[in-house]
Amino acid sequence: MEKRADVVIIGGGISGCAAAYYLAKRGVEVVLVEKGEIADEASGRNAGGVRAQARNPVEVPIMLESMKLWENLESELGVDVGFVRGGNLLYVESEEDLAELELGAQMARDSGVDSRVLTPAEARDLVPGLEAPLLGALYSATDGHADPVRSTKAFAMAAREQGVSIYTGCAVLGVETSNGRVSSVNTDLGRVDTPWVVNAAGVWANYMARKVGLHFPVRIVRQSQGQTEPIKTRIRPFVRGPHSGFRQTSEGNIIFTRGYSHARDYDVGREMLDDIRIWIPHLLKHHKLVRFNFGWELVRSFQARTPLLSRIVRPAPLRSGIEPKVNRKAVEKGLAALVRAMPALEGVRVERSWAGLIDLTPDMLPVLDAVPNPQGYILAAGFSGHGFAMGPMTGRLISELIVDGRPSLPLDAFSLSRFASGVKISPPRNFVG
Repeated sequence: MEKRADVVIIGGGISGCAAAYYLAKRGVEVVLVEKGEIADEASGRNAGGVRAQARNPVEVPIMLESMKLWENLESELGVDVGFVRGGNLLYVESEEDLAELELGAQMARDSGVDSRVLTPAEARDLVPGLEAPLLGALYSATDGHADPVRSTKAFAMAAREQGVSIYTGCAVLGVETSNGRVSSVNTDLGRVDTPWVVNAAGVWANYMARKVGLHFPVRIVRQSQGQTEPIKTRIRPFVRGPHSGFRQTSEGNIIFTRGYSHARDYDVGREMLDDIRIWIPHLLKHHKLVRFNFGWELVRSFQARTPLLSRIVRPAPLRSGIEPKVNRKAVEKGLAALVRAMPALEGVRVERSWAGLIDLTPDMLPVLDAVPNPQGYILAAGFSGHGFAMGPMTGRLISELIVDGRPSLPLDAFSLSRFASGVKISPPRNFVG
């Protein structure tokens, strides 16, 4: 491994790989370190939605710029990333959610997003075979979806071509500081002296941040998904409703998961006790959207936070190849919900299923911040399940923070310091997650 680099990036997800690419394009010497493989975790396990609508308004400027990057990624990176501008359709089945739909449309328009409310007939015209008892839908024709694994690996490959050194199967063991500034990074393959560190470690970012005295409130939830065999019907939009969410791949498979009204798995760990004052109101309001599980994750989390035990057995945040447990029942119910929404899929076979981990913050907004102490340390984490689409622009903003000293878009809403006095509960759930 190199003995020195201008920047060391921790994490081989889309944000880290995009940051490496954009930094290298500007002549910065970059080393990227990933404990597993590129796109192994959240960036390669999400459903691939690329949308500007149904977001917190403070995220929209980043997403609108990211959408411009998505449009040209194939030609810029020289690889088909599976981007399809097929639209994003969010449908509702209750009067209460219909009122939120109108609110979401107004929020989108106020933020400059091309989004409108559709009648049930208009929604069904856009999605052949959709027979869910919907009352209306929010639709943006300019949104779309992409292949998560191909997109992330395309950035990694392009970064390598620009001279970035990428080390996989290599964990970061610690970050050293000197006089209040980052000075080096210790890894499985040795030490790298550097004045800049980008922590883009996804669900493990908080673990890494603690090594330099930083902390932000985060909960890790688990979501299970499935993929069907290819079907002949062509579905262009990314579709999401209260009971089912799905999109079609370029090969014709349907990737599906549960809808916005259904709970995700929360494997309770030691961090349950962290920031409980901030989390209590959030959990009370959204308790139906969380399924609490008590098991080995609780043991692993205590082991990771106990220095003596961590020296005996490598903690989970530093280990690769840990496959998140698939909730088989959730996949079965997800398929049933998909068939209820799309009856023509009756009898379709599930080819594979998987689970991914999501790092949630209380306001469901990420931390994207060059922190004041230690200087030279950038946090890019807590994207709350909707960071894949923002990945290209997140990477470019990180490059701007380092090279230009300031970003081209305001990032005040994503500062780490916002948690010092607590955060507000997230906006209506349908238009955030």
